[in-house]
Amino acid sequence: VISCPPLVEAQGTTLTPQACLVVNGRKVNDTCTFSCQSGYELPDPQNDKLTCLETGFWDAGIISCQRK
Repeated sequence: VISCPPLVEAQGTTLTPQACLVVNGRKVNDTCTFSCQSGYELPDPQNDKLTCLETGFWDAGIISCQRK
């Protein structure tokens, strides 16, 4: 079964579900959603998800919230 590598939560950033943070936690077509803690914001609010591809890689780089 193909799975994507675990993601990392940058400062001010929260990932859901928690399975996004563990090895073999997300499989092909699974998504991880990034949200920001108080005082932080997404650089592009329309771009808050990553999807696990059949290649075993995420469809984009890690999303990090930035201080407001």
